[in-house]
Amino acid sequence: MNSANSLFHQTLLLTRQSIPPILTDSMPKRKRKKKTVSTAHLDGDRKAKAKVEHQLQRIMKSIDREEDSKGKLPHGCIRRIYEEERRTLEWLSIHQIYGHRRRKAEKIKEEAERAEEENNGTEEENNGTSDDDDDSNDERIESTATAIGVQPPPIHIGRKKGSTKWAKEDAAKQKQLLIEDISSWWRNIKRDPADETQLYELMAVRKTLADMEDVDIKEPTIISRVRRNSIFNAKPGLKSPIAELEPTLCCMLAFGARMGEYVSQGRCIQIANELIKGREIGAQLVQWLLKYNPATKLKVKYIPGFKPKEEVGWGWFCGFRNRYKEITSRYVSNVKHYRSTWSTHAMLLDMYMMVYSLFLKWGHAIKLPEPQWQDMEGNETTEEMATGCKVDYKLLYPNRILTMDETGDNGNQSDDKINRANKVICEANGMSPTQGASCTDTRWTTQAYTTLGGEAVLFVIIIKKNSPLDFNEHNGYEIDAEWIGGGEDACIKGEMPTQEQMQRNMGIERRFPGPISCVFNGITIPSLMFASKGGGVTEDILVAALEHLDNLNVFPREEGVPNPSLLVDGHGSRLQPKFVQYINNLKKDWTEDDTANHRWDVALGLPNSTHHWQVADSSELNQTFKAACRQAKDALRNQHALNCRTPEIKRFHVVPICNYAFVRSFLKQKNVKKAVAMRGWHPMNMNCLTGIDVQRTKVIDEATYNRGKPPTPAELAVMEQGPQVIEKFNWTGNITNQLFDHCGKTAQRYKAQDEEVKARRAKQKMKMLVDSDAMILLVGKMTSGTLYHHGIASVNDANFIRHLRAKKESEDKVEFIKECKKYITEKTKWDTGERTMSVFLKKKEKKPGSWTLTHKELQDLLKWKWMSVPPNERPKASILTKTGDEGKKLKMDLWAEWQHRKDPFPPLIPEDFELYEDGVDVEEVLPAADLTPTPFPVDDVKVVIKDLS
Repeated sequence: MNSANSLFHQTLLLTRQSIPPILTDSMPKRKRKKKTVSTAHLDGDRKAKAKVEHQLQRIMKSIDREEDSKGKLPHGCIRRIYEEERRTLEWLSIHQIYGHRRRKAEKIKEEAERAEEENNGTEEENNGTSDDDDDSNDERIESTATAIGVQPPPIHIGRKKGSTKWAKEDAAKQKQLLIEDISSWWRNIKRDPADETQLYELMAVRKTLADMEDVDIKEPTIISRVRRNSIFNAKPGLKSPIAELEPTLCCMLAFGARMGEYVSQGRCIQIANELIKGREIGAQLVQWLLKYNPATKLKVKYIPGFKPKEEVGWGWFCGFRNRYKEITSRYVSNVKHYRSTWSTHAMLLDMYMMVYSLFLKWGHAIKLPEPQWQDMEGNETTEEMATGCKVDYKLLYPNRILTMDETGDNGNQSDDKINRANKVICEANGMSPTQGASCTDTRWTTQAYTTLGGEAVLFVIIIKKNSPLDFNEHNGYEIDAEWIGGGEDACIKGEMPTQEQMQRNMGIERRFPGPISCVFNGITIPSLMFASKGGGVTEDILVAALEHLDNLNVFPREEGVPNPSLLVDGHGSRLQPKFVQYINNLKKDWTEDDTANHRWDVALGLPNSTHHWQVADSSELNQTFKAACRQAKDALRNQHALNCRTPEIKRFHVVPICNYAFVRSFLKQKNVKKAVAMRGWHPMNMNCLTGIDVQRTKVIDEATYNRGKPPTPAELAVMEQGPQVIEKFNWTGNITNQLFDHCGKTAQRYKAQDEEVKARRAKQKMKMLVDSDAMILLVGKMTSGTLYHHGIASVNDANFIRHLRAKKESEDKVEFIKECKKYITEKTKWDTGERTMSVFLKKKEKKPGSWTLTHKELQDLLKWKWMSVPPNERPKASILTKTGDEGKKLKMDLWAEWQHRKDPFPPLIPEDFELYEDGVDVEEVLPAADLTPTPFPVDDVKVVIKDLS
């Protein structure tokens, strides 16, 4: 039996002690026998109840914050919050939320009535009160109620709560879950002879905890389920022998999915048949089919010699999938190979440790005295209420660390996803609603610079265009905006309005809105517009964006305050020389610029896994931004349809579309803060490590896999069956062993990656501890993956700068040699052509009427003239290589056309050409000056030394 099979069986053989029943002081009293009964579980129940109440209070506060000034909630608010919280709180039901809201309204009503009674009593005691003072008394009552925070109960209009179809289905589902919960607890109580808890006491406690006191459940229902041993299956129908296999098979499928080895529906049926083949359970299945299955009975009756096989089919699988809700069938999505191999627990943990160490070194963070659990706001809390892992570090300057990413879009709507917010009505006769869309290939890229504190700093829009942007493309055009002042008639006629008229119509919500600006630290930061040949980001655009912030002094460099920092991905534009020189205050010759004061500390995140850690890639920002862009494009299309125009999205539409989307995504501080917290940057909780896709790659030990979740019904069923049930199945099947073999290899691969990363980091730290000036030799293509392999997570790292400088100088040398060789070739052509031209002119002067040109002279002259002809006027270059009479005729015709053209100028000599003549092509490039490498924190180095010792 291989390691994965052993791991699975040890997981199935886990035993769990019976959970003690819950008793509370609210239970009805009854006489007890005189014997000692332990009540140690009471404290645990009180803690559990207090924990549930604390979580409910937090949820209710988040709902109360959504109320408007009149105490009303937006439509669907409670449903949305319930769905979000339900992901982490499996015990939560919507009835608990409605119950809290109902009790709150009743309490407010009681307080209002009490306040009214007190005021009425005051009026009766005051004999001087007259009827004329009724209005003033009402005002006094209202002011008193307002002073104590009392609001009148809301008036409910429309259908009664809980009467909708969805509410009824949800209520029935919650009731079934409550019945299963009570039945499970009652079964545990019956197994403990020392426990004297009565069923009605248990039902009262479980209803109270679930906030479902008004739900009617009969005691015989619970007793019947426990007697039949069908806690999670209310239908008592015929029980097939294969039902004994289903919990184990469900656990197998879940085990394979956790390890990334997914089983298809057909292979699931094959595995089930292998497990029962040749075993007693297979023979029992055959007898059950002969006795109860109508199809099998008919075949036996009418097909001579028919015998049913020890197999199950598609019908059994459909029922099996419906009976066990913890598994489902879904289509597999393809991802890039490197995304799956880099997006592991070991690699993401390594990234967090490296980037957190940089934040410590740069002065942005400090280490906490003791690790603590924190919520999304960075407040200390309990483990149950915390987000992510335990927090070891605290950010001091979150608003001086920026994150940024690119988002591309296209005016061609044929590639856009369906807008789920735009659901239309059509006939139910198979009609498929369609609408014409823009097919204009207008491409653009946006960048949003936001801080880890949740504030937007700068927006950048890059439009694909080979030439500079014109006025309309730079400022956008809103046709629905009202024109202010005169000049509109001139625009309609195609004339240019005056500058004053244009200025009055420039700005947000005007005809020429311009890109939206951000306000940060009291400074208004205009957005930037660029034109790029490919529509993407270049190093020049990155440098221009940082220069824009530095010129506005958005992040002043002060003594005792760390430099502003960037947390970006490993895009190639971040590793280019011009960007590296700017952020490190270096000149073009890689020497330090003493007059510059624009240093930026840039940290690189883990490549090939940006969908996990990058802030802008979160659903709160990137997906919201793209959805808003689709809405804006749909609005433009509808506008064109009303005007009977072909829908087109051109370059001057880009600015209004981006403005509409930026306001609804990156400018919402609440969304940005949530995205930052969920990505593990502020607070520094490494939250990406808690995702189920990452958790399955975590190496805990060789025998267990901990998901951090309570056991599923299938796992509970396996535990109740005991270890003897595993021996009933056949574990020698090929497909079954193949599944376990693949899972074992996957686990070994994750373990090997984890050990390799730890060993490499320990070796690098030890090397730097021994020699702080140790040089790291970077081999291969310059990518962020190469940098991470060598323990470099910053563009400011001295080893990276040294290597980049050497690489740049080597590339410059190759380019210089290439340019010099090209100059020599062009100079030879020019000298030859000029010499041939002088000979030709002498021939014409001596023999004006009878002169001829040889084929070689024609070729030299044409090559010479070729240098002065614009590229769009040149014929094919192959004409110069043709020989024979036909080639000479073509060249004579071309010469007759070109001989009167202006003579070409001699080629420009490259700078420092004399170095090439002196043999620079064999000169060895000297290494760059030594720069101090980035040291690791001393505390981490001590830990490594301790581990190695």
